Amino acid sequence: MAKKLLKTNNLVIICEGTETEKPYFDYLANKVRDQFDYIKVIPSPEEKLAVEKVRANQNRRMKKLAS
Repeated sequence: MAKKLLKTNNLVIICEGTETEKPYFDYLANKVRDQFDYIKVIPSPEEKLAVEKVRANQNRRMKKLAS
């Protein structure tokens, strides 16, 4: 007997930005949520790491200024 293929209607969005692009695509995903079985918005790992490094540097500078 042949295997039945399960058809799903999925949407995965991989974006570069974490500050503005991810919230934008999350907003759009919420608008079309009823048209898809599964929606996932993923920021690229490289961009996420870069943003985390910038924030860590900013926190260090702020602590240095405070002391």
